[in-house]
Amino acid sequence: MKRILFALLIPFFANAGVSQNDKSVDESNLVVSLRYADTTMMGKNNDLFGFSFATGLKEEGFGYALSFDSQSFDIKGRNTDIGVENTKYDYKNVMFGTTYGVTDNFYLIPKLGLTFNRYKSKYKGVTHIPNTGMAYPAMKYKSEHDYSMSYGLDMMFFSKRVAYGFGITDSDYFGNRETKANISIGYAF
Repeated sequence: MKRILFALLIPFFANAGVSQNDKSVDESNLVVSLRYADTTMMGKNNDLFGFSFATGLKEEGFGYALSFDSQSFDIKGRNTDIGVENTKYDYKNVMFGTTYGVTDNFYLIPKLGLTFNRYKSKYKGVTHIPNTGMAYPAMKYKSEHDYSMSYGLDMMFFSKRVAYGFGITDSDYFGNRETKANISIGYAF
């Protein structure tokens, strides 16, 4: 967490010597941001990373926003006599929204999107030999996936040309609805 906070402070140091003659945020056409959220599954925290794009940066103006979040992790299971059980999780979330400039330096971004969840499980099972009545232990595989709707609201603040964001997203997270907060940092081009 200390590394993330330090990374968020880097643009303040980078902007310390920026002159006032640079383009203002109102003249910018695009903001590119990196996103981070912390999720919890089975008592363990897992990092969720993504990126976003936003346009239309004018006071009382509208624009568009697109964000993509992704996560992939494994949970190791028990050791068995024929192998190690494990489960692999994949999470993807794509959201599209509109930007609205409340002031020159503050923007609201309501979004709707689609979430994809998939997990693959490898576990010890029993395989039957057809027509013999015999069985032997074997590693079996199970895979499930799901698509669902997601929605959220992001807020973006500007300091010179650096965009700082905070948002809340509600999406399906492997069978459970989860509301997660995210932070983002970006740059206005």
